[in-house]
Formats: sequence, C-alpha cells, structure tokens
Amino acid sequence: MSRLTLQFSLNRETTSRSLNKEVTKQFRNLFVSKKSTILGQIRQLLVSSVANTDVFAGLQGAFPNDPDKDLQASFGLTSSQAASITQNMLSIIAGSVKDTIVGSEGNTLFIVEIKAIDDKFNEFLSLPGASFVSTPSNSVVPWMTWLLIDPFTSIDKAFGIVFQQGLSVSDLGRSRSGRALMRKLGVLLNSGQLVDIPYFVPALGRPQGPINFIADVVNSDKVKQRIINIFTTQLGLRRG
Repeated sequence: MSRLTLQFSLNRETTSRSLNKEVTKQFRNLFVSKKSTILGQIRQLLVSSVANTDVFAGLQGAFPNDPDKDLQASFGLTSSQAASITQNMLSIIAGSVKDTIVGSEGNTLFIVEIKAIDDKFNEFLSLPGASFVSTPSNSVVPWMTWLLIDPFTSIDKAFGIVFQQGLSVSDLGRSRSGRALMRKLGVLLNSGQLVDIPYFVPALGRPQGPINFIADVVNSDKVKQRIINIFTTQLGLRRG
C-alpha cells in the first residue's frame, strides 16, 4: 500500500493539555468538513498524474513507430481493448484513495494517513482484458502481471516479439494491434530477420523504482508535495 502520513503540529513547543485537546478537536472538525474536497483533489491528482505518463500513452498506442514505447503492440492489445482497460485502471486508482485519522500524539495535533493502491495490485490483475490467449502460441499472455508485478525479466523463452517492419501482410492481419506479432524463436522471417530475442517488457514499461510505473508516480516527491499543498490550502495552514 502506498501511503503518505501527514502530521500537523502547534508552533509552540509547550501548550497546556486542555488547549492542546481543544485545538485538536477543532482541527479534527475542520478536516472532517474539508475531507470530501481534499480526497477528491487527491484522486484527481493521482489519476491525472498516471494518465499523463508515457507508459499510459504507450498503452493507448501513442508511439506506433517506436518498438521501445509501443506498449499496446508489445502487449497485443487492440485499440478498443487498450482504451477500455486504461480507463478501468484510472477508476481503480481513483477509488483507492482513502484516509485514516490516526489522532494526536504529544505536541502533534493531528495525524492523517493517505493510502492509495494495494501493493499487490490485485484489482488491476483481475480486470477484463488483463490477460488473453495468444493465437500463434496458444499461450496465456498475462500482460498486466508483466507490467505491474514483474517488469524486469524475460517473459517467454520460446517466443519473441516482431514488429510490423519484419512482418508480412498476412502476419499483420493476425495481429491484434496491427503492428506486432509473437513468433517462435529461431524462425527466419520473409524479411530475412531472425527471431532470436526472447519476449520481454519494453523499456518504457520498466520502472525507475523497484515496483512499477504506478508506484513511481504515487511515491514521487512531486506528487507528495502536491498532496501536502492540497492539505495546507484547504485547511488554511502555513508550513513551518
């Protein structure tokens, strides 16, 4: 679970217990009154941040002439499948944003945890279209698992991915995306190209961090800072 913990404290180092208790109560009430707006803005932030990544653009076929970025073709998705599943992914992200009021501790008035995205990514893996059976290989292609769970390893030792410049017209006719097809390793194509590289997640789909591109976005300093700004703006706070 990706989470961000925010602590709100009094400026003075010491306050009376009764004042601390009263201010904590008022602050809690203020947060509750603004909670819907705050969480709504965080949802919009996470959704737009993920939707504006190159990974999402690649899934939607924005890079048809670049094999390293054409995730739609690499994963064997039709345009309609890609559009549907990326929209469903954004819905999961929006629905995952939750808050927990932890309470107060010492001079800290209020502690709030913002949680987003199950770290097992189960909801994404169970989406319709997150896997399919490849016609050439008759193998299950769990592309969502490859993208989110294991984006760093070679996926299939028996097959490779061939893009349109190496395929015949009849081959392209069997391609879901119309731009790429899985072929057995060792096959010599009509173009003279030898299929000799096992299938793997393209460079664009491999994250900067240890998990995946969604975790990269949610855990980025830029997004965390914008979440803090949402809180301070909505609650009328000054950072110090």
